[in-house]
Amino acid sequence: MALTRGKQIELLCKEIANDYEGWEYSAKTFKDKRLKHTDKVIIFRWTGSSISVSSQPIVGILNKKIELVWKILNKGKTDRTQFLRIMRPGSDVHPHRNRITDLEKDNAEEYIREVLDIGIRMLDENWDFSSEEALLRNLPGLLEDDLGTRYCIAQMLLGDFDYIERFYNDEIETIRPKRKKDLETIIEHIPEFKDKYEKQGILFKV
Repeated sequence: MALTRGKQIELLCKEIANDYEGWEYSAKTFKDKRLKHTDKVIIFRWTGSSISVSSQPIVGILNKKIELVWKILNKGKTDRTQFLRIMRPGSDVHPHRNRITDLEKDNAEEYIREVLDIGIRMLDENWDFSSEEALLRNLPGLLEDDLGTRYCIAQMLLGDFDYIERFYNDEIETIRPKRKKDLETIIEHIPEFKDKYEKQGILFKV
């Protein structure tokens, strides 16, 4: 039986991952899990049918401590803590999207490798992986929607428990409305988090 386009893409991505040191491909995501505290991820966000798939790739990180606090919101497991869209080379406006109906005619391998190369460069340019503390202290200021909530969590992990309240009270502005109910839930846990911080130091233990 012929493989669906999605299965062909999956097998190709797994093969390509072998050429990138430290990277693997599973659950539709390229992952570098060599750091104990944070996974690096490049997600193509494949969608489509048995004969055609499309991608809208993003690059980002999955920090285990931020996600541990995120669990109190009961939203389930996520595949990234922060992310940026991967843009078409030479453009600041157009995402590096692609539709693949034939792996050879549509240069699927070339496209996937190009996105991976761009994504890996973006990881090094936007996040500081020299230590977990450096990563959290230098996170890109991505404050919209759930990214803003996670940024507040990062500040708490560093001992800044006032940031989330200033964010909640709109002292820190965003373009879109904030996730106020989520922020309220986390704020309710601040006494517990402060106690852990005082006992364990600058980062929560996982």
